[in-house]
Amino acid sequence: MKELSKKLEMILNRKIEAILIALLLTITLSCTNTKNNVSDHLIIKIQNIYKKDSLEYGEIIYKSPIMDTLKLRKSDKRYLWFHFGIYNKQQDIRKLEGQTSESYRAINDSVIPFKSKYNKEGAFYLEGYVEETILLHDYYKNGNMRKINRHIKISKKIKVID
Repeated sequence: MKELSKKLEMILNRKIEAILIALLLTITLSCTNTKNNVSDHLIIKIQNIYKKDSLEYGEIIYKSPIMDTLKLRKSDKRYLWFHFGIYNKQQDIRKLEGQTSESYRAINDSVIPFKSKYNKEGAFYLEGYVEETILLHDYYKNGNMRKINRHIKISKKIKVID
């Protein structure tokens, strides 16, 4: 009887553990989107701390919400870039547009690899935006093209050490 009671207690404990793990995963996954302060469709893969004068690699992963609703034809084109610069303070996106010092193009539908280098120690901001441009050829009945252009601001605080 004691063995049966212990087995039932073990089974009950395992079920409670499974429920707690499922609850924890649900909370963690639902919080993942809120941690991404830029957009639900954007992930910035870079470190927070860099060594002075080292060339660092990062990655932007962008899942376009526009592409969820569009079906591109062979004549249509889609371009995806990441434009950025290194600044002492955060910048307004209107100031960044056309003023950034670096630009990188996507290597596939959603991944934009990039390099950055920091020459001075201190706290800086990697400030920029993802630019998505879609050209829909022969969109209108008169044969004219439609252009869809979207800019998504990115801001990441970086610490540079010696």
